[in-house]
Order: sequence, then structure tokens, then C-alpha cells
Amino acid sequence: MLLLTAFQSLFFFFFLITHKKGKLQNNIILASYLLILFLALFNNIVFNFYLYLEFPHLAYQGTKFIYLIAPALYFYTRSLTNEKFRFKRFDLLHLIPFILFTLLMLSVFDFKSAEEKLRLLTSPARILNQTVSYLLTLAYYTQLFIYVVLSLNLIRKYRLKIRQVYSSTEKINLSWLRFVLFGFIIIWIFDISMLLFKELYPEPDKYYNYIAAI
Repeated sequence: MLLLTAFQSLFFFFFLITHKKGKLQNNIILASYLLILFLALFNNIVFNFYLYLEFPHLAYQGTKFIYLIAPALYFYTRSLTNEKFRFKRFDLLHLIPFILFTLLMLSVFDFKSAEEKLRLLTSPARILNQTVSYLLTLAYYTQLFIYVVLSLNLIRKYRLKIRQVYSSTEKINLSWLRFVLFGFIIIWIFDISMLLFKELYPEPDKYYNYIAAI
């Protein structure tokens, strides 16, 4: 399932960057989102299939991109709800979490040799201490929630605006995008539930597996 999702994202990325129809900017932003999603999922593939044992330099390279998933989705929503949308220098501030995490990983892992990386990856010790890991996880889920709420607010304002202009809004009300964003909130709830379950029950039982499967 993980492989299917990752390579579907990659396939549609190539489809969008070669697609002639539609608005170019919208397609580029959506293609960027799909590429980011692929890179983030690729990190899981590296660990789930033990590729890091042969290619230690691949480890954690995709992790950085999880901090770009929510901003990319937000900018795609902005491009759909505002025909005059253009990127500005101020928008670079949305890259701050990604840049900070990248600098952190450069300092603790990325600049090390393959032998040192392999030693770290196969030892029980954490690359980042527990407190830092918790803070990074909290930052990711907080970021995701904030951007989804901001995106839903953009759609709400857009729907109010088009109702004042068009008598029929069925084809342009972006209901499909609202569905996707609410899906992110549901995933967010289940992810948080799994994290809390891990903390409350150090040895997850079948209930944890049910939550993970959903």
C-alpha cells in the first residue's frame, strides 16, 4: 500500500508537469505537492524495506519533506481560490520549519560517513533525544492542523464570494477539496490517537493495531 501510494504520487507528478491543459501555476503547485508526498513516503520505504542497510545515505532524507506537505496543500488551495494569486517573497517564511529541520539533520546525521550512519541506524540509541523528537512531532501535527484550518477558511470565503456572482456554483464550489482537507483532519485525529496510545501503553496491543490499520 505504501509503495502504491508513493508511486501513484510520482506518476501523477510527471503527468501534471507534462499536461498541457488547465492553469499552469495550479498544475505546478499540485505537482510539487505530489513530489513532496512521494519524497516523504520514500523515507518510510527506505526503512520498511531495510534499504538503509545497503544505502545508509538514503536514511531520513525524505523526513525533511513532511514539513512541506501542509504548506504545499495550502498554496494549492490559495491558487484555486484566487485567480490573481502569485508567490511573493513573504511566502518564503512558510519554508522555515523545513529549513530548520534540514539544518538540524545536517548537524546530527547528514554530514556523517556511511559507516557512522550505519552504526547509528543499527544501534538502539536515538539519533535525536526523546524530548527533541516529541517537539518535532508536535510541531509537525500543529503545522498540519493550522494549514488545513487556513485552507478550509479560504474555501469558505471563496464559496461565499462565488454565491454572490453565480446562480449555480455546483461545478466551482471546491467541495472535492473540502473533502480532501477534512480527510487530513481525520488522519490527524487517528495519528494523534496512536501517539497517545503509545505513551499510555508502552506495549501496544490489538487496539493500537486497529487504529493504525484505519
